[in-house]
Amino acid sequence: MKKIRKIAVIKGVHIGDAILSVPLLRNLKKNFPNARIDIITEECPIDIGEKLLRNSSYVSDVISVPENILKAIPVILKLRMKHYDLVIDGFPSTKNTALLSFLIGSGKNIGYVSKTLKNKYIFLYKKSIFSDGRYVVGIDSDILKLLGITIDKKDMVLEIPGNLTEYEKMTKEIVGTHGFVVGVHIGKDLLGRRWLYESWADVLNYVQEKYHAKIIIIGGDQDIENTEKVIALMEKKPLNLVNKISLNETWALMKKFDLFLCVNGGPVHMASVLKKPTICITICTWFEWDPYNENAVVIRSEKCKEPGKAPNCGRVSKNCEEDIDTRTVKKEIDNLYRKYVKK
Repeated sequence: MKKIRKIAVIKGVHIGDAILSVPLLRNLKKNFPNARIDIITEECPIDIGEKLLRNSSYVSDVISVPENILKAIPVILKLRMKHYDLVIDGFPSTKNTALLSFLIGSGKNIGYVSKTLKNKYIFLYKKSIFSDGRYVVGIDSDILKLLGITIDKKDMVLEIPGNLTEYEKMTKEIVGTHGFVVGVHIGKDLLGRRWLYESWADVLNYVQEKYHAKIIIIGGDQDIENTEKVIALMEKKPLNLVNKISLNETWALMKKFDLFLCVNGGPVHMASVLKKPTICITICTWFEWDPYNENAVVIRSEKCKEPGKAPNCGRVSKNCEEDIDTRTVKKEIDNLYRKYVKK
């Protein structure tokens, strides 16, 4: 491949997207050290993930493309004028991202087709590859191979982009000398990513009663309502730090967790960087977004176990949430406790 000086990577910029993008970005920078690497993303409210990417040594800029076509045209024209040598359409590819890669790539764009996302717009790519990658990281690994970059598993480890400072004193004060610390992310009220309030309360009551665990709930402003509804149903109130501590403080605190219970979202990928024992309750999300963490267990609704159906199957409802039984979650908690916590 000829000398690469300018690379555009089309990706999401939420915190989970940012973390999962790092192996691709790091290997691009390693193999094209003098290249400018821009993240191109669909316009959305500024997210913590975007700020992390902007502070990353792998990224030159993050550029948003408006969803409105009239507003998007001038941005696309400016992107074309940058004359990118390479445009990568990363996970999850859509009609819009495939078309965007074609419009700004001038015939130098690459993409993929996977078992889950059977991309109908593959004809828009100059080069493409079929990826059977189980995770986003696996798909990105195949894209790197398409570029002739030789990698192995150690090259695709996760990390937090940018820099997060330590808050060691703060975490010691919060955790204290407690023997078993369980972190929890209940998440926001989003169909397909939430779990029943009663089920959360039942599981957390179980952990407190059986293991005398210190439970610490983390999250952002969108998680407040769901968290409060779960806490109202609990027998013993946990430590609720939702929207009360910064990302830096959250990162430092997560290092102290012995076990992490969560839905699929940004925090589960932070836990994956730390390789924390994790139970991820996944109602209905793409399989590729599962935690890239050998110490994680994903408990998925039986209705969403067929690749290609979730999350746009059109059948997502409260029945999917009810499909995950609390006994299954408790059993996995017991298994992880015996494997990782009990010495």
